[in-house]
Amino acid sequence: MQALIARGVIGDFRAPDVLRFGFTPLYTSFAEVWDAVEHLRRCSNRASGKRRASTRRRR
Repeated sequence: MQALIARGVIGDFRAPDVLRFGFTPLYTSFAEVWDAVEHLRRCSNRASGKRRASTRRRR
């Protein structure tokens, strides 16, 4: 969540692993939603890459 906040995407984290986002349709544009989802995708890919690297077996 901190990585998204740093990119200007504000959401809410609920334990154990839920991210919530609210949209106000009266003044949230399609482009703003698209950008927020793109930021979420990038942060998620980066985080999953870190998890994969840390869970690899050492030989």
